[in-house]
Amino acid sequence: MKGRRAVAGQSYVIRVKGQIGSEWADWLERGLKIRFENGESVLTGVLEDQAALHGVLAKIRDLGLTLISVEKAPAAQDEKAALQAEPVPASGPTVKGKPLSGLGYPNKMWRLYLTALEEVMGTNGMNALLRMASCDFMIGRMPPDNLEKAFDFTYIAGLNDALETMYGPRGGRGLEQRIGRAMFSGGLRYFGALAGASDLAFKVLPLSMKLRIGVPAIARVFNVTTDQISNVIEYEDHFIYTLERCSMCWQRETDRPVCHIAVGIIQEALKWLSGGREFKVEMISCMGSGAEKGQIRINKEPLSE
Repeated sequence: MKGRRAVAGQSYVIRVKGQIGSEWADWLERGLKIRFENGESVLTGVLEDQAALHGVLAKIRDLGLTLISVEKAPAAQDEKAALQAEPVPASGPTVKGKPLSGLGYPNKMWRLYLTALEEVMGTNGMNALLRMASCDFMIGRMPPDNLEKAFDFTYIAGLNDALETMYGPRGGRGLEQRIGRAMFSGGLRYFGALAGASDLAFKVLPLSMKLRIGVPAIARVFNVTTDQISNVIEYEDHFIYTLERCSMCWQRETDRPVCHIAVGIIQEALKWLSGGREFKVEMISCMGSGAEKGQIRINKEPLSE
């Protein structure tokens, strides 16, 4: 069944740096227990729905506290076992029960993703996300700097899903776009077909020609270096960037488009290609929500400053 994934009755173990005081009394009344150990506050209990989880995470943010990790615990697990449980690395053939796809992005892009994630979320926020997505084997480790396609689509989709679980659809979308932008500015612009956009001959072209060359070049970079399949069709006032095979919604069932990292990458690429202009870029369909293909509309006219 498609739609938002419910977390009703889900047990959580949430770790926060430092000691939490009386301002958490309202959550204690809901049955969320707090224990202080080894310089960390450990919150355990069953949260009734996703909104309750978002409320806890928002409270952590509003109090200026540092989130260390968010982990799901089996509903039947007792409190002591939950506190002592160690996260299980997802380096085997499945992630949260989903098999690895055998499709991937190159290690170079994996490195860019982790670097962008840390830039946007901070080290502790990134590690909390990796644990929640059962990708904690990535913590403190960088893949080799090569083009081997080892960043599996299942990892990428799981991380995107965890972002939306932690921050809600709207917050997750904003973070994913920021991650996409950071990935492009951090190194994607030097990949293959995009590298020539820094040449003087390209810089003197009119904006319309830059877009006509640059937008398809983004698709070619991913077609050549990854297992993603992309293409671009030009119309009078816009482009349609199509994702025929997509990592961001791989094996996901959603009620809305979720491939916002791609939107962020394209937004930052257009800003770079145009010398600092911003463009309207929006997801109009997504395979995760039942569409045959994912599609992104890119307006040719820059946004007014």
